[in-house]
Amino acid sequence: MDFSWQNADHQIVRELGWSLFSPSILEISFPPSQPAWQLGEDEEARHILSALDQNPAPLQAFINNLKDRRLGAHFEALWHFFLDRHSFYQLLASNKQILEGKKTLGALDFLLEDHYRQQIIHLELAVKFYLYLPDASGSGLEKWIGPNPDDNLAIKYQHLINHQLPLSSTPEALTTFRKLGLPKPDLQVAIVKGYLFSPLERREIPEPPVRYPHLTGIWLRGADLFTLAQQFADYHWQIIDKQHWLDPVPPPAGSGWMSLQKQEIILSGAGFPQLLAGQPARNKGGVSGESVRLFVVPDDWPD
Repeated sequence: MDFSWQNADHQIVRELGWSLFSPSILEISFPPSQPAWQLGEDEEARHILSALDQNPAPLQAFINNLKDRRLGAHFEALWHFFLDRHSFYQLLASNKQILEGKKTLGALDFLLEDHYRQQIIHLELAVKFYLYLPDASGSGLEKWIGPNPDDNLAIKYQHLINHQLPLSSTPEALTTFRKLGLPKPDLQVAIVKGYLFSPLERREIPEPPVRYPHLTGIWLRGADLFTLAQQFADYHWQIIDKQHWLDPVPPPAGSGWMSLQKQEIILSGAGFPQLLAGQPARNKGGVSGESVRLFVVPDDWPD
């Protein structure tokens, strides 16, 4: 089928395709001896997304019914919707809490059966935006920090491998599975999607925390917007509402694109952090060319 989710007409369908098939920041599979588990963009997947682009109402209704409006819950719900409709997969449980007496040890994002691989998968998902801070303490993953500086890629990685993934093999989880008639997983998988942002003063990507392709952008503090305006003098910009952060396609021309000087006025009243899309300006005020993702944080970030 000749269908590309990147060119879907409806934002929610592009978000679904991005959530499923965009490059990952992290992919972890336990036990390591097992082949890595990945979601394939196969013919049936393209058919599902193509049909949704013709009629996105079922997907939109599913998302609208979410009580949790956080970006992570939105991302997880997109996966839920897809896994529930692809014939390769059968969702056995989602957001299943594991208890030790009255104490909650954690919750499994998904327990699913992969009919194609004939495996039971415990799947953990996350969507993250990390900024590289060269002066941060530590090394490697610790230098990739979230907009909330209490979060970094090292913390997320350690939490995945030491808590979230092993949770499904604990005695408490196995007891829960037996009570509910659920099988124990053959494979524990974590997939983290998102963007890795390099500081404006060093455009090249620092030593990457992953060895496979990943999505990139630039970050800077609000006080550095003037420097950005000099380096991207011919660019127009638009603030991306957080509810649109998962849409890989910038808004169309004529829907709020403006020079950075005007965006500075808007940003000064909007507060930080903010995600912007930038594209080269063309004649008559439109935009064209490759998009740049820009993350703007407060002047005192990460303090």
